[in-house]
Amino acid sequence: MDFKNSLRILKKDWKTSVKRKEILAIMSIFPVIFTIIMPILMLIGVLVDPNAFMSEFGDPALLRSILQIPAHYNDALAGAIMIIRMMVLPMFLFIPGMMPIVISSDSFAGEKERKTMEGLLLLPMTKTELILGKVLASFIPSMVISLTCFVALGIIINVMLISYLDG
Repeated sequence: MDFKNSLRILKKDWKTSVKRKEILAIMSIFPVIFTIIMPILMLIGVLVDPNAFMSEFGDPALLRSILQIPAHYNDALAGAIMIIRMMVLPMFLFIPGMMPIVISSDSFAGEKERKTMEGLLLLPMTKTELILGKVLASFIPSMVISLTCFVALGIIINVMLISYLDG
């Protein structure tokens, strides 16, 4: 197996995906909504009235014990930790789950639609190299986007909660 062939497929698919407005929009808007905008809105709700927000999910004392939130944390930090653990972290599973689906479906269906599938199958490469290149073309961008959103949200959460920290 020649890994160079897989890298060539990866580069070709990446260039094709970036040129398509639909794929580029999904790759940029979807992660920002689910991993930055929605968590910020939830944290704003927590910071406005932490006790009311936590009581919507049940007894705040019980939630603190279940989520193992230290007793010396103030209500805003406890509510923020609850939101992060219960809602924000599962949202990060959407990105590595959905992005490869969108990119890979466009990869194979797009080849057929653009009538380049036949030429691709006639290239002197094994099917394993072709599949590996297509998988890498959807896996690598989704991981880069997930990591970027994770770092951005981490910075935003720390900036939003800095005034509630006790030192």
